Amino acid sequence: MKRDPSIAIALAWLVPGLGHLYMGRPKKALFFFLALTLTYLAGYVLADFRFVRFDDNPFYYVGRWGSGLTWVATWLCGDAGPRGFSPMELYEPGLLYMCSAGLLNVVLVLNILTLKVEEPAKAVAVPPAPLPPAPAVPPRAEA
Repeated sequence: MKRDPSIAIALAWLVPGLGHLYMGRPKKALFFFLALTLTYLAGYVLADFRFVRFDDNPFYYVGRWGSGLTWVATWLCGDAGPRGFSPMELYEPGLLYMCSAGLLNVVLVLNILTLKVEEPAKAVAVPPAPLPPAPAVPPRAEA
């Protein structure tokens, strides 16, 4: 089955690692999903569940776009999350975590362009081993 890299790119942006899964790399996909999603969510918690606006910090705002659905989910939540969970000194590091996860996901999306599709290994027919020579039968003694 031929896999379309443009579909893989869209999937990789939506969910970190999903493009690699589509291209036949499940171990990398799981690693990227866990690493980037947990980094983004850790940043969201450190930022006290606050959503950064463009006027607050354009770099962090744009950098998070690369996170796909995690960015969309936090954007939809807006500032409706609980407050007082993290001290405000951790707001900037939290934004940095979220932005880093988004930018790293952009790198992984671009990595899709360098991948070749890994097809599952097909069973190869192995020819049977040759039979061993038959044991020699001694000639009958004539009486």
